[in-house]
Amino acid sequence: MRLVDLVSGMKRKALDSQEAKLYAGIDDAKTIFKWFVRRFSFEYDASYAHYFSALGLKPTGDKAAIRNAYRSIIKNYHPDVNKGLLSEEITREANEAYRFLSNYSMHSEGESLQKESKGALLDALSGEYERILEKDYDNLKRSLGSGSVERWYYDQEVGRFLDWNKRSSLAVDNAIGDFMDLGKKLRALTSAGRRLLKREKDERKMKMLRSSIAEVEYLYERHMRIKRLVERDVLKDFYASTRRNSEELSKRMKAGAG
Repeated sequence: MRLVDLVSGMKRKALDSQEAKLYAGIDDAKTIFKWFVRRFSFEYDASYAHYFSALGLKPTGDKAAIRNAYRSIIKNYHPDVNKGLLSEEITREANEAYRFLSNYSMHSEGESLQKESKGALLDALSGEYERILEKDYDNLKRSLGSGSVERWYYDQEVGRFLDWNKRSSLAVDNAIGDFMDLGKKLRALTSAGRRLLKREKDERKMKMLRSSIAEVEYLYERHMRIKRLVERDVLKDFYASTRRNSEELSKRMKAGAG
């Protein structure tokens, strides 16, 4: 075997390994996203990502961008004018995408939380908060013991127990933290995919990479939209509720200590 062939084979193997790692990362991200939207009654249709990819667009493209991208593909890839190996496949997918996306509006998608979604999220967060609260209360009782303790120690341990902000943040992390942190992972996957696309030469593998990158970009757009809604319409209420809960506990404990 010639040295050049050996080196080429090693590069191909390394690139395949990196692409496999990218696809595994995308699968993990999709699992987190799908679990969240199904658990809390959000809509999700992966077809959007595929069809935007077929037109070479990001998922933020409006109707004018969709129409222009479609016309450009038909002009350049229709089998009557392009005899390339993938021209027929590209044209067929562009036709499907245009039909699907003609009535699409990303900007009207998910502008407000449905009542059932908000209720399910608040229930999940509140349930996790109560679980942590019960655990913290058991720890407080063990710390103070059955006998008398000095006032400074009592105040210190009670102060830790009444740290509602810490407990609330932990409840959010435990209940939906994987989803709330998903944006960073999706950005990293997009960057990795684009780097690999620059190195890839095989047309079909390039097509697969573009489709995968488009899906990640779609997930990112949907994730950020949902995350903003959750922060605005759910977490704000949740933190206000847990602070009231802590204030009531504080009053009762001070009354008991007195």
